[in-house]
Amino acid sequence: MSESPNSNPQIQNQNENQEENKKQVIDEILKKLKFAIEPEIKELVVLPERFMIIPTLQRFSTALYKFKKFKFNNGIAYFDGEGVIVYTNHYIKLYVKPRYSRKIYSIKYEYDYDLPEELRPRYYLLTDEGAQFVSVNYSEELVKYLFGLEIDLENAEFFQQGHLYIFKLWYRRNTEYWFIKEEENKPIEVSDIYGHKLVDAVANVLTNEIYYIRSEKEFTINHEEHGSLTLNRGEYLLFHPRPRNGKAD
Repeated sequence: MSESPNSNPQIQNQNENQEENKKQVIDEILKKLKFAIEPEIKELVVLPERFMIIPTLQRFSTALYKFKKFKFNNGIAYFDGEGVIVYTNHYIKLYVKPRYSRKIYSIKYEYDYDLPEELRPRYYLLTDEGAQFVSVNYSEELVKYLFGLEIDLENAEFFQQGHLYIFKLWYRRNTEYWFIKEEENKPIEVSDIYGHKLVDAVANVLTNEIYYIRSEKEFTINHEEHGSLTLNRGEYLLFHPRPRNGKAD
């Protein structure tokens, strides 16, 4: 009677080693993505409108259709992907995530005299018509929900090519808010990750070690030393530690 492959000690050790390796890689990735998973909110004392152009404020006056409306336990909020405008019974608050920053900035208005013209209440904005409900109590919680990266790597299919670690994602949310962008506000795309060359796909840059790919078709990753790896269409997170010896692998 032939031995079951799963009962082979060598195969079991290989599987255990791969799972341990996957766990270590996940821990490293989540540590490096903490800035997006738990975004920091910095309170501003003043907002010098004379010197600053805030796209969210401009759009709120001229293109309200670009905003999504949310209701939470203490108020109403409008979100356009770059900022959040919050109305409550006691204050109005503006949150802004600058295009080239990894932080979110906020300023609270409690008095009429310092309220920007664009934020002055229009009463039809303060109803819950068309709003999506989010069960949180504070505006900071809502903002972290709207911007914060959520990603499941534990249940993702795992691949490795040299020191390139690849996760096929089944769930992720808000990745796009954390792509590194060019001056034209376009996400930076790369097709070479430390010598691992993408064929029929491009990757968006989250950090100088972490990348995101969404491909509608099968694609390949080639490496001179580690051969070729073909992946099915789908969404992937890639991690390659920055080479320390000057040689990418």
